[in-house]
Amino acid sequence: MSFCFFIREECDTFAIWFSEYAGSKYIFTVVNKDFYTKGKSFDETNQIFHNIFNTIEEEYKGKKKGIFLSNDNHANILLNIIYRKYGKLPADYQLIGFDDSSISREAIIPITTIQQQIPKMADRAMSVLVDEMNERKKRIPHISNELHHELISPHLIVRQTTNH
Repeated sequence: MSFCFFIREECDTFAIWFSEYAGSKYIFTVVNKDFYTKGKSFDETNQIFHNIFNTIEEEYKGKKKGIFLSNDNHANILLNIIYRKYGKLPADYQLIGFDDSSISREAIIPITTIQQQIPKMADRAMSVLVDEMNERKKRIPHISNELHHELISPHLIVRQTTNH
């Protein structure tokens, strides 16, 4: 049985979605669900991740661990902690970051990440805004108070932290 950890500041929705997607193949755990790093120094954030890593090491030693982090910077911090201890990313660790930032490509081991399609999101947002503005210019505009929802799927960018 593999363990999947979610280390996020806001992770409940993602954890529920992922558990439904992956089914019973994994045991899902939210690590330090209430941890919060905004406004903290690097040293404080690094200490938080050291504590999380130590907890995972103690409680899940010898078990396969998949860890999803809320951004690539956090994934890089955890990757560095693991690398300093083992000199490599052990086979029982799999890391995934979020945002496909440059640090995910430049890390000591390139980090698998979730890429949002920002240009596509911006294009769609501008299209909706322009349509709304054009509607308001009409002699008798039809102004809707309904929210516009559109799904733009993210991409998984597989790198070396999940395929070793």
